[in-house]
Amino acid sequence: AAFDLVRATHSRGPVLVIGEMRELGSHSAREHAAAGRNAASLHPSLLVGVGAGAWPLVAAARRSGVREAIWVREGLDALDTVSPAITRNTLVLFKASRSVHLERLAWALGAGRQNAI
Repeated sequence: AAFDLVRATHSRGPVLVIGEMRELGSHSAREHAAAGRNAASLHPSLLVGVGAGAWPLVAAARRSGVREAIWVREGLDALDTVSPAITRNTLVLFKASRSVHLERLAWALGAGRQNAI
């Protein structure tokens, strides 16, 4: 549903920060890879996979043509990469299990920015 929302905005070059989805259990690698392929269809300017389980997502996104796809252990590890990728009209999607705590990165990125949501 989150990818459908991004697709519906017709955003050019969204930044996608996608953490591991821990609830997937034994289907984790397969479903993360599928999410990476789906994310690639959004033509992100940057894709960040967060957490050990997100590596298949990043690998699949790279194989699907995403040029800027990185993996980090924790969300705040991406701060220096994500921050310069955000301009006034950049759509940024944060999606993960709550236990990944992407809200910490979202807060750090939004601090001091006008019109941050």
